[in-house]
Amino acid sequence: GVSGIDLNICQAWQLSTGNNVKVAVLDHGIELNHPDLTANICPQSYDSENGTSPSNLYGNHGTACAGIIGAVKDNNIGVAGIASDCKLMSVSNSLNGIPLSRQKRGEGINWAWQNGADVISNSWGSSIQYQIIDDAITAATTQGRNGKGCIVVFSSGNNNASSVNYPSNLNNVISVGAIDRCGIRSGRIDVIPNSCDPWCTACQPGSAYGSQLDVVAPGTNINTTNLQGRYMSDFGGTSAACPHVSGVAALILSVNPNLTAQGVRTIIEQTAQKVGGYNYQFSSAHPNGTWNNEMGYGLVDAYAAVQMAIAMKPDLYIRDSIADNGSEPSQVRYMWNSPDIYLEDMNGNRIDRPVGGTDCKVCVLVHNKRDYASSGTERLLLNWAKAGISMPWAEGWNGLITFDCDGTNRVLSGTVGYPNGTIIPSIPANGSRVVKVTWSVPYGEDYDCGIFQGSDEKWHFCLLARLHDGNEIIGENQLNYDLSRLVLDNNNVAWKNINILGSGNSSTMVWLQNHHKTVATFNLKIDMHPNLAGELLDKYAETYIRIDEKLLKSWIEGGKELRGLKQVDDTRFLVTDTHAALYNIILAPQQMGMVETEVKFLTRNQPKENMFSFDIALYEDQQLLGGEHYEVKYDLKRLFKAIALNNQTVIQQTPVSFSAVNIGEPASYTWYNAAGDTVATGTALTTTATQSQYYRLEVEAEADGSKDYDTVNLTVKHGVITSITPNPADNQVTVSFSLTPQTTNGIIQITNTMGVVLKSEPFNNTQTSVIINIQNLINGQYSVRLIASNGELLDVKSLIVR
Repeated sequence: GVSGIDLNICQAWQLSTGNNVKVAVLDHGIELNHPDLTANICPQSYDSENGTSPSNLYGNHGTACAGIIGAVKDNNIGVAGIASDCKLMSVSNSLNGIPLSRQKRGEGINWAWQNGADVISNSWGSSIQYQIIDDAITAATTQGRNGKGCIVVFSSGNNNASSVNYPSNLNNVISVGAIDRCGIRSGRIDVIPNSCDPWCTACQPGSAYGSQLDVVAPGTNINTTNLQGRYMSDFGGTSAACPHVSGVAALILSVNPNLTAQGVRTIIEQTAQKVGGYNYQFSSAHPNGTWNNEMGYGLVDAYAAVQMAIAMKPDLYIRDSIADNGSEPSQVRYMWNSPDIYLEDMNGNRIDRPVGGTDCKVCVLVHNKRDYASSGTERLLLNWAKAGISMPWAEGWNGLITFDCDGTNRVLSGTVGYPNGTIIPSIPANGSRVVKVTWSVPYGEDYDCGIFQGSDEKWHFCLLARLHDGNEIIGENQLNYDLSRLVLDNNNVAWKNINILGSGNSSTMVWLQNHHKTVATFNLKIDMHPNLAGELLDKYAETYIRIDEKLLKSWIEGGKELRGLKQVDDTRFLVTDTHAALYNIILAPQQMGMVETEVKFLTRNQPKENMFSFDIALYEDQQLLGGEHYEVKYDLKRLFKAIALNNQTVIQQTPVSFSAVNIGEPASYTWYNAAGDTVATGTALTTTATQSQYYRLEVEAEADGSKDYDTVNLTVKHGVITSITPNPADNQVTVSFSLTPQTTNGIIQITNTMGVVLKSEPFNNTQTSVIINIQNLINGQYSVRLIASNGELLDVKSLIVR
């Protein structure tokens, strides 16, 4: 191995082994077919002497350095590198002292960062400073890694000098010195060999030191790879120490790829071990902890460095609900209503519904969960989709799902802004920042065809936001992935599928689809939620769900099972419960369907709070696939009441009429019987009395669809008292009545307020009235009762005697 115990590398391997971070080795070149290296060799290589690819071999030095960095760990041969799963880029140079060859190394550095190197390891120095090398290092550390900067590591030099060699003395590189196995700087002649290290430090290459030294690493008799597939056990000096640190830098980037070059350097310096018994002190020139002239910040610690890199790793998130704190998985039930995604017009005013063909701003509030500021290199990616409730990732969002619209192929989704995202400026520790991206809103009328007929004013769009912050998005690289799981399992993904309904915009449409290659069964559920005052929408509005004819057929094939819904016509259902559902909708592969939601406001009662909400969700078995959130704003500015005139009591087969009071504005008037069937339209209802029942009058204003109801009662009897004359009376009264053919005879009674019968007079079906003498009745109020022969009380009227 490579002195792993000194670097705590075994513990670091429990966290990462490199994860394909690219490390360029600018040296003699790497033996590309070495059995312990070949699995990690990057296909890109370069020979800086000739400016050609692939690299050449000028000696064994580069292969030895590469083995320390990235020899394969688990192949049961040879040695293991510090970052055993990194990718090694061979950049070759003769490393001779010829000035032209030295200057060519600058070209090698430029090639490395321009071709994707994350770390550039340099176990060489120069006695002369060259501008081309300075410029190449500056470019690598500022422009490399898409502006985050490559980590450039140099050996301090083996000359035992009290100042590190060039280019290791430059401020923008990590300068690495060497120590022996006792933790003593290599080359110290004043240290007496002891049992700690059988190799005398004075016999090993020295290690340059001084004010520019950053850290140290093992540099005595290192086991590593050699040419011809062989190995060596005596590689040493700062040439061996440098690739140790390069490997640790690769481990750091493997767990936190968004770190800047300076961020990696800070971690390496702050986590270094204070070994060797040296006097480490604080210094304003070395702000990352205690420092020593011979040891820098100390021995590089792989485990501590990777731990700190993980702790500093950005953890940006977008909330799925108000209470979401970024935990994974999210515990939100309805994951399509992120409070952190909203729209503004180009003047900065928040809007609910964008207008097709115009520009607006998609605004995303991004939160930083860490105690460190984010790097400012993270990206926000946005996608739009025609509002739907079963849109898998990524087909439902990247334009792959289309439909034929009168011969034109229309996409149902696309990207917002640049496909590779928008840079998120640095967010302070535990802070937040709004990122705004311009969106050219598609035209709704482009979708006005097929099952979407008439949809241009009823359609809206939903949005999906993803944060590329260096953390994995589980499922992002898969096709036909469950969108609900993408959102719930990743705090850096959020979904906004919401529509605001009001009196001026009372209906909306969403689509659904069976994305499987086989027939599947789905359930459509509706859940209403109390508002801030604890009120439910059903008291203040009627909510309807309409499905297209193909969905209706699919539901019928599944058994027509429903709950909390009343089918009011072929494809339209009234929501009658706060939890409602259409069950067992059987869809063919790729079958699409449309669901329209409509709210009709009731005018008679005013809520305490004017905002309500409900959700429509699609399930396959018990798996929630997606849905839409509806915010309903009760915004009626005036009241009207439905008034039906008047209650009536008649005998069977009697023609009766009822009328509605005109509300004074264009409106529809509909009359329903007790079974809910429409029996008349217009302001009048005329019918023939057959049985006692009530009729319900519905008045719906044309302006906004708001409604009110009234009821009128029809009482049908076998006999009725049509008149009592005179009334009040003092001598006699004539009681007139009307009977059905079924009533042949009976009796008329006059009772007092206690129900005591005081007068009684029989009748038969040939009579229409009887005369009753009331001379002996004292002044007061009495009841006149019409009673059939079977004892049925047919009618009662009041009589006043005076």
